[in-house]
Amino acid sequence: MHKILLIEDDIEIAAPLTELLAHKGYEIHHSTDGMNASALLEGIKPNVVLLDLALPQLDGQDVCQNIRAESEVPIIIVSARNTLKDRITSLNSGADDFVNKPFSTEELILRIQSVIRRSLR
Repeated sequence: MHKILLIEDDIEIAAPLTELLAHKGYEIHHSTDGMNASALLEGIKPNVVLLDLALPQLDGQDVCQNIRAESEVPIIIVSARNTLKDRITSLNSGADDFVNKPFSTEELILRIQSVIRRSLR
């Protein structure tokens, strides 16, 4: 079973997404802020990280850089902050993909499968 670390502070997004991904067979771990991400990352060793940019306490860009400094785990940014600058900064910070909110759950699942498949090569 593949593990996903979801770092999302909006429970209205996190709850149904967690339920959907669990239903699709993923083991989901959820954090509402970037401060706990490092501890969770080390403890769970996820196959992919879904990361929002607008987080309390620590910005998602900083979380992305911190994760990338510690791990090669695939990171998919899932954010409403979707300017060209946000996308470029995210990719330069180590993100593997960027999905705009609102998003298609089918597309997100395909992107998750894609980054996991590439990481297993």
